[in-house]
Amino acid sequence: TFFNSLRRYFASRSTGRVTDIGGGNGQAFYRDSTWYLALGRILYRIDPVLYRYRLSQPRISGLDSSYCGNQGIQKIKMLNLPDTATLVKVTLDNASLSLAPDSSFSFNVGDLAAGSHAIDIIYSNAADSQTLTDSFTVIAAVTPKVKLSSNISTVTNLVDPVIITAANIAGGGSKPLYTFAVDRGFASVLQPEGTANELSINPGTLVVGNNTVYVSMRTSDSCHTASIGLDSLQLVRYATTGIIDPDFPNQPISCFPNPFGQVITISGLQTNKSYRITIYDNLGEPLYQRELNNSNTLTIALNVLSEGIYWLSIFDNKKNKLIGTMILFKK
Repeated sequence: TFFNSLRRYFASRSTGRVTDIGGGNGQAFYRDSTWYLALGRILYRIDPVLYRYRLSQPRISGLDSSYCGNQGIQKIKMLNLPDTATLVKVTLDNASLSLAPDSSFSFNVGDLAAGSHAIDIIYSNAADSQTLTDSFTVIAAVTPKVKLSSNISTVTNLVDPVIITAANIAGGGSKPLYTFAVDRGFASVLQPEGTANELSINPGTLVVGNNTVYVSMRTSDSCHTASIGLDSLQLVRYATTGIIDPDFPNQPISCFPNPFGQVITISGLQTNKSYRITIYDNLGEPLYQRELNNSNTLTIALNVLSEGIYWLSIFDNKKNKLIGTMILFKK
């Protein structure tokens, strides 16, 4: 307010407009966003229309456009809190948030569903009202889940490679990284971390009995509850996975596939040898017999056999000696 020629005026802070509000008598003062005039024993409240000005639009700091669902409590700072006579209302998705003494409000991202959320801040008093509307997105935090499978779980020959495949069931992101090992602590790595989700194992490297293969899948997603998912599977190698000819100890005689369906193939034979090949049932009754000369492989059709366990024996005809016996599984 100011005086000019014994009259009192208001000057608008926002528009610069000057308003004549009458004579200069009495004492004017400002309290709680309102102008008053004390004249004699009467206190007058000046009409806000005469001195109305716009509140500043709320301003905040610290609100990101998106949050991972595991980021916890977020603290947002108010930058231009008005005087105490102005009502300040903060809502998140229409639910009120309280202001802290340091002019901030907080919310827990973990309490919010994935998707978009709205922040509304309103300054209001008898003369004006200003609103700030902002929004952010909550991204659901993923949990990596990987599953191992194998083309062979029961190893019965040393010919067919064992192919281990890791599947990104959930949470691996677009470019997960896989590590294969023989122990849960990944001290003995079979295949170092990389994008390849398959591991080929030479069956000859497996020990007789149980063999466990582990995989860790590291997610490429930045929003996660854990960075790595684990899984394992067990391979069983039978002792009779091949027949060793003492004359050729580095060339095992193998039979595949095993378990078999319609046919089997025997490989690793020597072309300069004469063999007698016999297949027995589980009671020791011979079901198939064949002489083989000058060949290193033999394919046998066994579609007439029922499901169960059978035995393959290979004899050296020249020495009239059993070279070895191995178990067969018909599926």
